[in-house]
Amino acid sequence: MGGMVNAGVLVLALALVAVAAVLLAVRLGRLK
Repeated sequence: MGGMVNAGVLVLALALVAVAAVLLAVRLGRLK
C-alpha cells in the first residue's frame, strides 16, 4: 500500500511540475 501511495504522490507531483512548466513557457512566449 505504501508503495502505491508514494507512486501516486510522485505522479501527481510530476503532473503539477509539467503544468507549471507549460504555463511558464506560454507566459515567456507571450512576453517575447
